[in-house]
Amino acid sequence: MHKKIYTFCFICLIALFSGCSKSNSPTSPNGGSNNNLSQPTEVRITAVKILGIPWADVYGVGWDLFTGPDIFWKLRAGSTLYLTSQVIYDISSANLPITWSGNAFLLSNWGQTYTLDVYDFDDVSDSDLIGSVSFSVNGIKSGNGFTSLYTTTGSPGTLQISLQLEWK
Repeated sequence: MHKKIYTFCFICLIALFSGCSKSNSPTSPNGGSNNNLSQPTEVRITAVKILGIPWADVYGVGWDLFTGPDIFWKLRAGSTLYLTSQVIYDISSANLPITWSGNAFLLSNWGQTYTLDVYDFDDVSDSDLIGSVSFSVNGIKSGNGFTSLYTTTGSPGTLQISLQLEWK
């Protein structure tokens, strides 16, 4: 009888310890296993946020004569225009940051340099370029990993923009 109990306990211990092993697989930030996670293959801009702008042009003159600038942006790659935002009128520093969100834009070419140009809208004449920010998905990924918020400074240096990103 004792021999059967010892044999049964021995088999249970073998089964218990053979199921345990140290895993060398990577872990997610919350400590769980990443075995079922794959690298993202898509990234979309879900929101654009302007954190700071120059309040005067290169001549030291404000963007609008009596009010604050009327801000909008265009997303392009080279001369190809992909997206133009709505205008937000008469902004002041108290209005910052300003966020545009809505339809997500797929950044399909990860090696492509995209440029986000920020403008002051003018009814009577051409809109004035306030500044630009250039980026590529590969550049974002190499410097920040698969971050959901990418913040960068443009030209001029007082232009600061954040992109809300969604990786899939």
